[in-house]
Amino acid sequence: MQDTTFIRGWDRLPPGPVEPGDRLDHVRACSDFAASWLDRRPGWIEGIDQAGPPDPAGLQSVINEHGLKAGLRRFRNQVMLGIVWRDLCGLAPLGDTFRDLDALARLCLSRTLEAHGRRLEEKHGTPRGPQGEPQRAFVIALGKFGGGELNLSSDIDIIFCYPHGGECDGRKALTNDQFFNRQARAVIASLSELTEDGFCFRVDTRLRPFGNAGPLTSSLAALEQYYQREGRDWERYALIKARPVAGDLEAGRQFIENVRPFVYRRYIDYSAVEALQEMHANVQQDARRKDRLDDIKRGPGGIREIEFLAQCFQILRGGREPSLQTPSLHAALSEIGRLGLMDAAALDEIRSDYAYLRFLENRIQALRDQQTHRVPQGED
Repeated sequence: MQDTTFIRGWDRLPPGPVEPGDRLDHVRACSDFAASWLDRRPGWIEGIDQAGPPDPAGLQSVINEHGLKAGLRRFRNQVMLGIVWRDLCGLAPLGDTFRDLDALARLCLSRTLEAHGRRLEEKHGTPRGPQGEPQRAFVIALGKFGGGELNLSSDIDIIFCYPHGGECDGRKALTNDQFFNRQARAVIASLSELTEDGFCFRVDTRLRPFGNAGPLTSSLAALEQYYQREGRDWERYALIKARPVAGDLEAGRQFIENVRPFVYRRYIDYSAVEALQEMHANVQQDARRKDRLDDIKRGPGGIREIEFLAQCFQILRGGREPSLQTPSLHAALSEIGRLGLMDAAALDEIRSDYAYLRFLENRIQALRDQQTHRVPQGED
């Protein structure tokens, strides 16, 4: 499946765990990002071989010392250095790297959402629902974030939501929509703005209803109405990856239940088949572009084609096979195999190719902490 031009000249991949005495030089050679932070913060190397999800108490301590925006970036860069180190040295399997990146993104997003919620409540009061019940924002992840399969320099695709309309109970009251819009904008700025310490996470909200032309936040009722009346086939495809990751997680789970009938149909939806055929033609046409030939995500046989294959099974069979209703590609491929929907040997090859491509993707992005999927050539 994989064109060998993708790996030609890329000779920095170690065959196994790097020997302890060689690790520092190896990481410096493979990652300008890591080398820079090892120079700026030499103390961060202590205990770096030890794997483990990021510590919430550690983030709060850094925020208390440096403030929200600077604290987020210091914490993110230190945790990311450890993730890059362990990945490059062969100390962490791909699943552990996904786990730690997901935990880092969820933690930073949750703390930022909470911090700006508290700040706005101090000024405007608590948002209240129709019966006077307190309202909290929640965030739905999509894409690789939704699947718990972020790469080393991913955007995070998210939708900001809240349960119900209403008003705040303070003297400088806002409507709930105004409150949660201000909260969302503040969260995006705190995570995405580029400072001397870089960024925390780049945030992409374009997958929300009506895209950039739509409101930044929406209530559960507005979301349900949108997907019932306006939802398009590509949005069904995108919502396969939907997962609540921050804020009011119970309301987030309610959102997932609300959109489930839109995403997964219990009958064969021939219009969906036609839409998937059209999307696949677009994916293949994009992959054949000359500038995609060394792109491991969008190129022929790349990450996007494998993801599209799995999600086609989910769209077409998920309504009758609930086990396919998962945002995780790994879990979806496992269920496709268990249900006998693909030849076992072909599925094993796809899994192996996908794992290798994601491994290579992380190595490419570790170089400069940039969201690229192009294999470096020559002096790149």
